[in-house]
Amino acid sequence: MTAQTTEVDRTGTGKPGPLSRRQVRIVFGGLLVVTTVVLRIPFRRLRRRIDYLGSLLLVAAVSCVVTATTWGGTTFPWRSCRTVDLRCSQARTPYP
Repeated sequence: MTAQTTEVDRTGTGKPGPLSRRQVRIVFGGLLVVTTVVLRIPFRRLRRRIDYLGSLLLVAAVSCVVTATTWGGTTFPWRSCRTVDLRCSQARTPYP
């Protein structure tokens, strides 16, 4: 008689392994159906306009913030012209 390896035996801890993608999809799908029924969410699709200019300005501002905080103190000093320029550029970015 040979021993068969199972999902539980593979980790060696005796605990069941991680959930498969199929199991995760089933759980989230069930939660979605229950949430939709309980909250009575309508299934209507609405046409929405995308604000491309606002999205572009937001991406530019966030990029300046991330770059300034990444460079500041490690690559360049906090008071160097590069980090100060990036922080000022973020502050000058007009939000719509």
